[in-house]
Amino acid sequence: MNTIDHPLDQLSAYVDHELDESEHERVDFHLDECESCRALTAELTEMRSLIANAYQSIEAPVRMEQHVMSIIEQRSSDPMIASFGLTAVPIAGLLLLFLVLYLYGSVALNFLSITFSFIVTSAHVFSHIASSTPVMWGAIFLIAIFVFLLSGLSLRRILRGTMTREGGELI
Repeated sequence: MNTIDHPLDQLSAYVDHELDESEHERVDFHLDECESCRALTAELTEMRSLIANAYQSIEAPVRMEQHVMSIIEQRSSDPMIASFGLTAVPIAGLLLLFLVLYLYGSVALNFLSITFSFIVTSAHVFSHIASSTPVMWGAIFLIAIFVFLLSGLSLRRILRGTMTREGGELI
């Protein structure tokens, strides 16, 4: 068996029971035949159990829960401070925006007008170039399909990577 067939990128997911049934069986079959992958899987399993044991041995301080709850109660007991903190930043931002528009309103309006004119002109020029060259429409269409398919495949890979397996059920 050559190195291309080694499922090295799936061994950690195998140890953590994160593979779907077909991938799990494929890795099982490979592990039956490959000593180096079995050794690596054993190391990963041992590392997983060492980490689990280390986390289980950590104990929270005795009064930690009471301390956290008292802080939460203290912060939520004064709703004026909490609500002011949530609204102060947007109000300050709006006041700053009005101040800038008041002081530099004509300059900002001219800038927005020029920007809008540039965008409209660019769209008009692009549409004329694209309509005068039918090949351009085909290229744009192919690029759009490629980007759509690539994003779908990426999303599928992300979603498959986040699913975990427990007791044979996907959750």
